[in-house]
Amino acid sequence: MTIEELEKQIASLQEEVRKLKEIKSAEPWRAVQGEWYYCIDSDGSGVKALEDYSDVHLHRFQFGNYYRCRELAHQDANELRLRNRIRQFRDTLCEGYQFTPGNTNWFIYYSRDGKKYNATYFTETHCVGAIFFDTKEHAQQVCDILNAELKQEGAENADS
Repeated sequence: MTIEELEKQIASLQEEVRKLKEIKSAEPWRAVQGEWYYCIDSDGSGVKALEDYSDVHLHRFQFGNYYRCRELAHQDANELRLRNRIRQFRDTLCEGYQFTPGNTNWFIYYSRDGKKYNATYFTETHCVGAIFFDTKEHAQQVCDILNAELKQEGAENADS
């Protein structure tokens, strides 16, 4: 190996080290002491909180219940509400079924194009945060309920 080749290899390794340090040093945003942030309250609403670095605020931050603005807290509260409803249906219909590699693991997703909930499956890939069902019928049953609610909400909004 020539000196030039070694220098290129060293430069490449140094760049990799720099990138790894950059990734490792990236941390989630946290308000400074005396600054406001938002969190999701027990009733599901986004509330403003004054950061004082107490245990309450630290726990919210560590749990991820920590937002720069009310809109983001509200959006996440709605997503959590929906996710928890889907989980409750799963627990009722298939007693807490969990993803099983090699099985047909059904889950629900929302299609923005079709503006409705659909069921699909994975056999080997596990999506973080996805709630899996044991059968297509169980997943479709939940889609039908959610789609009926969407239709009802649309009709109510049209009447307003």
